[in-house]
Amino acid sequence: MKNELELYNPWKEDLKKAVKNATTLKIKNINDKIGYKTVHEKEMELKKYRVDIVKTCKTYTDQWEKKKKEAWEIRDMLLNIIKPVELELKEKKKEIDDEKKRLEEEERIFLQNRLNILAKYNKDMDLLQLKSMSPEDFENIIEIEEKIKQKQQEEEKEKIKLQQEKEKKLEEDQRKLEEEKQKIQQEKDKLENEKRRIEEDKQKIIDEQIKKTEVEKQAKQLAKQLAIKKQQEELIKKDKLAKKKKYQKFLEDNDWNYDWIQQDNTRKVVTLWKKVNEFNF
Repeated sequence: MKNELELYNPWKEDLKKAVKNATTLKIKNINDKIGYKTVHEKEMELKKYRVDIVKTCKTYTDQWEKKKKEAWEIRDMLLNIIKPVELELKEKKKEIDDEKKRLEEEERIFLQNRLNILAKYNKDMDLLQLKSMSPEDFENIIEIEEKIKQKQQEEEKEKIKLQQEKEKKLEEDQRKLEEEKQKIQQEKDKLENEKRRIEEDKQKIIDEQIKKTEVEKQAKQLAKQLAIKKQQEELIKKDKLAKKKKYQKFLEDNDWNYDWIQQDNTRKVVTLWKKVNEFNF
C-alpha cells in the first residue's frame, strides 16, 4: 500500500512545477487574447490534476476503507497545493470576465442610449455603424434630424393652423348660412302670417257679408211676412167691413129689432125672429 501511495509523489513534483509556472501568468488587458488563453489552458491543466487526484483518491478509498483517512489527508495536502493558485487564476479570469461584462454593459447602454435618441426622430441605423460612429458624427446626424423634425413640426403646425382657419371659416360660413336661413324663414313666417291675416280678414269680410246678406234676407223675409200679414189683416178688415155692411143691409132689409136677434156663436149665424103679437092677462 505504501508503494502505491507513493504514486502521488510524481504528481507532487508536477503540481509544484505547474503551480510555479501558473503564478507567473498574467493577462495584460481586455485585448490580450493570448494571455487570456494561456491562463485558461493553465486553469484547465490544474483542473485536470485536481480531477485525477480526486479520482485516484476515491479509488484507494474504495479499495482500502481503512486507509481512507490517510488518503483524504494526502488529497487535502495535494489540493491545498493547487487550491490557492487555482483560485488566484480564477480570480484573474474573473477580473477580466467582469471587466468584459462591464464594458459590454457600457456598450449596450451606450448603444441603447443612441437608439433611444434616434427613436425620437424615427431614425433607423445599422448597429455596427452606430457602434463605430464617433460622437461628433453622431451629434451631426442628430442635429440634422432635429432640423428635419423642427421643419416637420413647423409644417405640421402650419397645416394645423390652415386646417383650423379652414374649419373656422367653414363654421363662420355655416353660421352666416344659418342666420340667412333663419332670416328667410322669419320673412317666410312673416309673409305666411300676413297671408293668414289677410285670409282671416277676407274671411271675416265674407262672414260679415254673409251675415249682412242673411240679415237682409231675414229682414226681407220679415218685411214680406209683415206685408203678407198686413195684407191679410187688410183683407180680414175689408171682409169684416163688407160683412158688417152686408149685415146692416140684412137687418135693414128685414126691418130688424134687437129683440128679434138670436145669435149662435158656435155656428156664427144670426137668426131674426119676428114678434107677431102680445096678449096681456
